[in-house]
Amino acid sequence: MKRIFARFAAALAVLSCCVLPFASAAAEERDPVAVSLSLACPGPAESVAGVWARMFAEKTAELSNGTVLVTVFADGVLGTDPEVARACRYGSVDLMIARTTEIAGVAEGCMLADVPFLFRDTAHAGRVFADARIRSVLAESLLESGLVLLSTTEWGMENIGLTNPPGSEGTPEGVPAASAADPCRQAVLTALGYRPVVTEISDVCLAVRQHAVLAQESTPEMFYRLGIYETQKYLTDSRHFVSVGTLCAGSTGWESLSEETRACLLRAAAETEDAVNAAAEAENERLLRAMRSVGIRVTEAEISDERRNAAAEAATALIAERLGTETAELLLAVADELK
Repeated sequence: MKRIFARFAAALAVLSCCVLPFASAAAEERDPVAVSLSLACPGPAESVAGVWARMFAEKTAELSNGTVLVTVFADGVLGTDPEVARACRYGSVDLMIARTTEIAGVAEGCMLADVPFLFRDTAHAGRVFADARIRSVLAESLLESGLVLLSTTEWGMENIGLTNPPGSEGTPEGVPAASAADPCRQAVLTALGYRPVVTEISDVCLAVRQHAVLAQESTPEMFYRLGIYETQKYLTDSRHFVSVGTLCAGSTGWESLSEETRACLLRAAAETEDAVNAAAEAENERLLRAMRSVGIRVTEAEISDERRNAAAEAATALIAERLGTETAELLLAVADELK
């Protein structure tokens, strides 16, 4: 029996000598994934957020020669934006995409996007948030909440959608309007005469259908993607906010990555910004035309100068209270400088 076992061991050793070199060569020919990262995305694959996630994942794979794999979890399957932000902070999710207004309760610096009528258009907002002074304030606020800012993009101008014809209720006083859990947004809606009702983004369509709210804020893309247009037939061209998206990494996981991987992710984020902004603009225009063709009425927003000023002052005062007077003044100065 010992001789049989010895012969078997010898044969196995010979076979190993023949197979292992080929296995090693095959492994060298492949480009093994060295890092695998999860990316939480709040929208479906075809949404602006979904397109950004896909572009970023593809660019990361390209720049890393396939050694950094970003797996996208779309359509909010990993939770709401505040829930995902906490998961990122503790390392159970690596990367996340979210609108600033959805995580303003997590990082108050996100309220920098909440001054109404401040930005002429998305390009103007893009210049402001690309400015090193504003980017630094936003990045520091996110970092305090355990998030590392990689990139920002602009998803479109937000308008007020209405269930009833504009002006049919006289003034908007008391009209319930869906609002994010963002104190700045709530202050603005109140100043504009509405009654803010805190509503999860995923519940806005249901709230509109059940008439729990009669107004809401959204870009044309959101108005369509969330199915709001099926109930609300009036969209005012208020353009009072710019929807700003953020791409962040959890700080704990970020620190564990190599410098090479971090540089790759930052480069991928920077190189996809312009393409995402262009895609968002094109998609908003396309969907606005599509909705008009099925009877959605886009009307001028009847907002008096008095209400506009009151809304802007309410937001600026809150930013000064939460982030400091210097920060509020800096935001207004940079926005004016980069018009």
